[in-house]
Amino acid sequence: MTAVGEYELRGVHVAFPFEPYPSQLVFMDRVIEALQAPHRNALLESPTGTGKTLCLLCASLAWRQMHKAQRQVDQLGLAPVTAQGAAMLKQLAAGAGGREREWLGGRAVAPEAPAQFGMAPAVACRIIYVSRTHGQLSQVVRELRNTTYRPNVSILGSRQQYCVHHDVKKVPGGQRQNAQCQKLVATQSCQFHRNVVDHKYQHKEVLTDALDIEDLVKHGEKHKVCPYYLTRDTANDADVIFMPYNYLTDPASRKSLAHLWKDSVVIFDEAHNMESICSEAASFDLTHTDIAMCVTEVDRCTSIKESGIEFTTTEPATQEELSILKIILRSFEDALAALPLKGSPASATFPGCKIYELFETAGVKHDNATELFAMVSKTMSMLAEAQGAGIQANPSLKKFSDALEAVFKASDMANCNRLYKMHITEEPERKGKRAGPQSITDLQPTLTLKPGQKPRQIGYWCFSAGVTMKEILDQGVRNVVLASGTLSPMSSWATEMQMNFEVKLENKHVIREDQLLAAVVRKGPSGVTLNSSYKNRENVQSVDDLGNLIVNVCRIVPANSGVLVFFPSYAALTAGTERWKQGSVWDRISKQKQIFIEPRESGSFKMTICAYTDEVDRAGSNGAVLMAVCRGKMSEGIDFADRHGRAVIVTGIPFPAAFDPRVVLKKAFMDELMPEARAEGREAVSGEQWYIQQAARAVNQAIGRVIRHRNDYGVILLCDERFANWTKQAKFLKKSNVLVHWCCKFIVY
Repeated sequence: MTAVGEYELRGVHVAFPFEPYPSQLVFMDRVIEALQAPHRNALLESPTGTGKTLCLLCASLAWRQMHKAQRQVDQLGLAPVTAQGAAMLKQLAAGAGGREREWLGGRAVAPEAPAQFGMAPAVACRIIYVSRTHGQLSQVVRELRNTTYRPNVSILGSRQQYCVHHDVKKVPGGQRQNAQCQKLVATQSCQFHRNVVDHKYQHKEVLTDALDIEDLVKHGEKHKVCPYYLTRDTANDADVIFMPYNYLTDPASRKSLAHLWKDSVVIFDEAHNMESICSEAASFDLTHTDIAMCVTEVDRCTSIKESGIEFTTTEPATQEELSILKIILRSFEDALAALPLKGSPASATFPGCKIYELFETAGVKHDNATELFAMVSKTMSMLAEAQGAGIQANPSLKKFSDALEAVFKASDMANCNRLYKMHITEEPERKGKRAGPQSITDLQPTLTLKPGQKPRQIGYWCFSAGVTMKEILDQGVRNVVLASGTLSPMSSWATEMQMNFEVKLENKHVIREDQLLAAVVRKGPSGVTLNSSYKNRENVQSVDDLGNLIVNVCRIVPANSGVLVFFPSYAALTAGTERWKQGSVWDRISKQKQIFIEPRESGSFKMTICAYTDEVDRAGSNGAVLMAVCRGKMSEGIDFADRHGRAVIVTGIPFPAAFDPRVVLKKAFMDELMPEARAEGREAVSGEQWYIQQAARAVNQAIGRVIRHRNDYGVILLCDERFANWTKQAKFLKKSNVLVHWCCKFIVY
């Protein structure tokens, strides 16, 4: 790397593989600013196409190398302000692009050599790089290869991603696959696992070559070694560890990797959903049917015990423990059925600590919850080892176990009433068969309700993402960086996450004004006002004219190009498409471009994406139009670059369901939190502001599909008169900061 590719930011030499845009230098500067002080956290937004991931990697790795050098200088007793100390730091920074080396007296030595000179090897902060999916993490690893940095790397994944055992990888369902793997490992029957020992020393490329999941699977198949256990071994020596969100947010996963967190820098990429992810991690929903299915699974274990099956890898629950567990489950079922409900549909909301009374009615208290958890774990292990008999892949006991984990956390008990609510309602009717593989014995739940009584559902909901984030910070992490292309509106993050962000950035875009047209469209081609609000949902004239607008856009957008149409909800998508099929709109759209619709079923998602992109790419094609939903998978992280997303149409404002109990309670919680936020110096966000911001973030995600790199171009059409309040009124915009600020300067009316 020549001097042209090296940039000094806050005293740190950053090697960058290309000439950076000014906005990239600003972004890297903010990353380094945050990392230069312990417990200084950052909230960084940079639009898609601005090289956010590359900037995160280069800035954090450059800082880490300087931080490591500083520790070595300190070990030698040299002040960095002295000529010798400054020279050592500068020399290390100048070589920032290469393999990490230890430095002594201006010359490079092997990492193990410092001990020969009376100094211990310097230990630098580990970087934990977290993203939503394994696919996104593989993209990040590929970005790392574009840099000159070569840290030791480990990328953690599940057995489903990594298993190379020809029998185990064919087992359906994560729970069953895990059990089969653990059984082979415990009995030393898996040659791939046996070969993990010392493999990283014999094949250093698994640490040094930034291999992604696909590369590691190929390596495992070639060398007959298990990538799943290998990556957990290499994580202990890694400078950078890549992992999906749940490894940090899920309590059990976080505990299993507890040795990795202390003094680490945690970077959450694609962090726009962190508030909901953290809240969900501390919540659960459980139905009467789930509890009854737990009883059925316990009965199945009793039958297994009586059959004399020998367990080779687990300590099975005793008959007494199974009997106790069944009594507790039935008692919990009865206690749930006894709670008074009101209204239609019947429901009731209680303070969070009511959950402890419910469990205590079933005989579960703080002092015996651990014992109950052990009983459930043993029973689940029995089911898992007996999976060859056809036990379903994801037992309901796992849901009950997760509920116990969520309720009996010591960290939550003091603030339970403030941060949680318990909501009881009637259990919704199940459509179709129970999901998941069934047992050959056709396990079915048996409810013990009184005649005429409907089964119920309990929701134990956490309304503060700060509960999970505090648990992460309590692991001793050094810094937290939240980064995304669409964090706006920024105002509520500190309040929602219950933490301070000392460094904030809303970055500029790198595109020119002639690369994007963004417009608020208040009326359709026939002059009908466009408004998708709940009150206007029956206005067929508005729906028809929205369809006419889509026809016109599809006519204007060139052949072999794609149009993305985002609806505020699946209900709006269904209502709109059904209306258009009744008239001429659907056929008129189809004549311009082939239509694809985002499926509700996740199993059909990939097929729909492939069909859409294939149609856009097909020679002689007029292109395609993809009708999708804000907050759906199509609006989250899918790369519709260039011709695949020339135009984005947002057909309405995707507010959360106003009367959903969880939304109502969340708004009330945010209102209650305002005095506390003001007292702590955080920006107070009311329930109504939170409600608007949730819709805004969903819109920001959708419009982020159109520009994917610096040379991309396209059109954004906000087709609802209400968008004018978000974009045209400067006073309102400054106050509420609704849409991503980079988009606002492109908007015309």
